[in-house]
Amino acid sequence: MRLFASIALGLLTAAAPTPSHGAGPTPGVHADARDARTFSGRRAGVWALGWSGRPRWQLPRTPQQDCPGQRLGPRTLRAADRVRCPDPAAPTAPEVGAKREQLPPWAILGRGNDLGRPAPRANPPPSAPRPPATLDANAIMRLAPAECLARLDAANVEYTRVMADRAPEVAQPIRPLVLGGVRFEIPWSKDLSSDRHAIWDCRLAVAMLPLAQWLRRRGVDEVHYFSALRAGASARKKPRSQHNRGLALDVLGLVIGQADRIDVEDHYPRRKLTRCPVGESRARRGLTQPERLFMNLVCEAYGLRLVHTLLTPDHDRAHANHLHLDIKPDMRHPVDPFVSFAGRRD
Repeated sequence: MRLFASIALGLLTAAAPTPSHGAGPTPGVHADARDARTFSGRRAGVWALGWSGRPRWQLPRTPQQDCPGQRLGPRTLRAADRVRCPDPAAPTAPEVGAKREQLPPWAILGRGNDLGRPAPRANPPPSAPRPPATLDANAIMRLAPAECLARLDAANVEYTRVMADRAPEVAQPIRPLVLGGVRFEIPWSKDLSSDRHAIWDCRLAVAMLPLAQWLRRRGVDEVHYFSALRAGASARKKPRSQHNRGLALDVLGLVIGQADRIDVEDHYPRRKLTRCPVGESRARRGLTQPERLFMNLVCEAYGLRLVHTLLTPDHDRAHANHLHLDIKPDMRHPVDPFVSFAGRRD
C-alpha cells in the first residue's frame, strides 16, 4: 500500500502546472514587477549578457536600414549599429539546387578558392626602402659618422669616402657625386676625385639631399657649384667661414636637360624676395620660370630648416653670383635660418 501511495503522489505532483516565463500573468502580481523579479533572480545566468527576459515577439524592432537595391528588413536581437549592408562585389552563395562545378582530382592543386577553401597567401613583394625622415640643421649636426653614412646609403647617394689625412679639417670627409638623382659638379674641375674643393662633410650632404630631391622633381639634372671645402689664403681671410670645415656650399647654377646652365647671377630675382611664401602657389607674379625656381629653392631650404645660413645675391656684392648655404656646429637655439631677404639689414 505504501508503494502504491508513493507512486500516486508522484503522478499528482508531475501533473500539476508549473509557472513559466511565457505563461500568463500571475494573479495579484504586476507584469513589470514579475519581469523585474525574474531578472534580478537570474542576474548571474544568461541575463548577465544584457539580453531581455521578455519573449521574442515583445522585443522592440530596430529601424530598417536602407541598402542599395534592397532592404535588410527588421532586426530584433542585434544592435542597430552592428547591421551592415552586404558587399555587392562579394561573391554570392550558389543557388539551392545549382550544380557544383566538377573538377578533376589534379585541379585541386592551386585552386583553393574554386573549392571553397581560402587560397594560400602569396608572399608580398619586398617594399622599397623608405627614405629617412627629414632632419633640421641642428639634428643633422648631431649625426655620428656611422649614422650620417647610413642615411646616405638609405637614399642611394653616390659618394666616395675620403681618408682623414687627406682633409684633416673636415670631421666626416666624403666626395658626393649624385644626390637624389642630381649630379653635383664643379664645372672647371679637371678631376673631382682629387679636387679638394669637392670634399664635403657628410652632414652637409645629408642637409642638401632633400633639396636635391626637390630639384630633381622639377627636372634639374645637375647642380654646378664653386666649392665646399676651402683652404689656403681664402680660408685664412675668413677663419670663421664654414667652408673651412666643408660645411658650406656655394651654388653657381642649375642644368636642366641639354639646355644651357641657369646661373644664379643672371636669373636670381633680385630685390623681390622679401619673405618666404608658404607654397609655390604664392610666388610673386611677373617672374620668369628660372627666377621662380631659385626663389622657391631658397624658401624650400628655409621652410625645412635644413641650413643655418642662406645668403643670396641680395646680401652683398661678394654673393652676387651664387647661393651660399651652410650648417654650423654647436648651435643650441632652435633652427631659425638666416636668409638675406631683400631689404633685410640685420
